[in-house]
Amino acid sequence: MPLIINKEMPVYKKFKEKRPESLVTEASNQGGKVIKLLIFNLMKNKVEAEEQFLRCLSNTKYTISVEFLRQTTYESPNDKEYLEEFYLSLDDVRDRYFDAMIITGAPLDQLSFEDVFYWDEVCSILDWSKTNVKSVFHSCWGALAGLYHDF
Repeated sequence: MPLIINKEMPVYKKFKEKRPESLVTEASNQGGKVIKLLIFNLMKNKVEAEEQFLRCLSNTKYTISVEFLRQTTYESPNDKEYLEEFYLSLDDVRDRYFDAMIITGAPLDQLSFEDVFYWDEVCSILDWSKTNVKSVFHSCWGALAGLYHDF
């Protein structure tokens, strides 16, 4: 089923070229339920991770509106402008509710959680998700972080 994503994102352009049937606008889907998904993308290569997750999501039977979340306490020197333009911060979504959230991995398995520069912000996002997200899926390091935080 179709995905609803920001038309200005590079991943939208890739999907429009290769898989146009995977995309839809909000206006053209007024009749059905749209699942609101937030992806907290901690992967080093943001665009590649976006494409991988969206490719999987486009194979479901649901229409999914996808937005991306970033941390603000750590700025990647490689994609700072990209993240500011296409990703939301916790402050941007604090009063919103989502059907689901995916927390991705990050190449941090050699660090203790408290040594991760943005660990406090990850904890804040995990705490926020308990009241503002119906279901959270943790992937790779995101799964370790979720377990460590909760248990």
